[in-house]
Amino acid sequence: MATEAPVEATEIPPVAAAESVEKQPHKLERKWTFWFDNQSKPKQGAAWGSSLRKAYTFETVEEFWR
Repeated sequence: MATEAPVEATEIPPVAAAESVEKQPHKLERKWTFWFDNQSKPKQGAAWGSSLRKAYTFETVEEFWR
C-alpha cells in the first residue's frame, strides 16, 4: 500500500480581502470634465465657448470607463 506525503497548508488570502482591494476607487490627480460644443448653428458674433455644454465630470478611473 502506497502512503501519501502530507500536504503542507499554505496561506491563501481571503476572497473578501481581495475583493475589497478591487473595489477601492483609483483616484485621479484632478477632476476631469467632458464638454460638448454644438457648432451646428453658430450664432453670428457669439463668443467662443458660448455653445459649450458640460457632458460629464469624473474623478476616478472607474467613473471614466463607465
